[in-house]
Amino acid sequence: MSQRSGAGSITTRSTPPAQTLTTTLLTADDLEVDGTTFVIDETNNRVGIGTAAPATQLHVAKDTDGEFVGLKLTNESDANDTTGKVSLQFDLEDTGGNAVDAAKLLISKEAAFTATASTQDAKLDVQLTENGTLGTKLTVKSNGDLVVAGDIGMTDGSAIVDPNDAKLLHFCSVGSAVNYVEVENAADGTAPTISVLGASSNITMSLKPKGTGGVRIFGSTAAAGSLLLNEDADNGTNFTKIQAAANIAGNHTYTLPAALPEAPKVLLSDAAGNLSWVESPPANDLNIILHSQVFS
Repeated sequence: MSQRSGAGSITTRSTPPAQTLTTTLLTADDLEVDGTTFVIDETNNRVGIGTAAPATQLHVAKDTDGEFVGLKLTNESDANDTTGKVSLQFDLEDTGGNAVDAAKLLISKEAAFTATASTQDAKLDVQLTENGTLGTKLTVKSNGDLVVAGDIGMTDGSAIVDPNDAKLLHFCSVGSAVNYVEVENAADGTAPTISVLGASSNITMSLKPKGTGGVRIFGSTAAAGSLLLNEDADNGTNFTKIQAAANIAGNHTYTLPAALPEAPKVLLSDAAGNLSWVESPPANDLNIILHSQVFS
């Protein structure tokens, strides 16, 4: 045991077996143990580990060009379950001077740890107090997946990027925005959905190609690409399908007329795929033969 006996001196006492404690008294208010291994700055009420001039209540320092582990917390529970956890908690006081659990970093096991490395998967929960109760707001799983309890605030122009820092998904915001896009997954046998929702009664979904690009719908190994146009949702889920041919010799484009017809007409395509409104299909030998047989 060490005891301060006055300015400039420290006395040590021990009970058998004898023990040796090396200490150096810096001033009447400061204590240094084994160099800068442990320092008490009584003038500023600070403790330093690895530094003789602690800058905060507890200051841990080391001069190294490698990784510096300044604090290590170990839960030595070896139970065959996930109950053993370790955490670092942060408290703030309320106006009555009572400490309130404000935040916590919680490390836990995703499954029981065994001696096999493949079973040693841990996760990090970031907990924050909401309405006086700590709750998990962000979870980082062992595989790097993130689970977020609330919204993710994205600034205008921010993006989700790939490992090479190339943009995968770019976000743009409008100051007066009230409408948004919702993505919904689906169970087996049903289709995922992209919807436009918001405060407006009628919302159009816009797709904006760049340059001469367009909106392309790919086919699969089972069928050619198609576009399904559903009936009014009040009437059911039947649809009209527009589908490409299963085998197309080359790319071709059909260009619609610039205006509506003045009277009932049909669309006719020329060899370049330009569509125009015509009174009726042009006569040909087959039309004449059929007309003669039916009406003669």
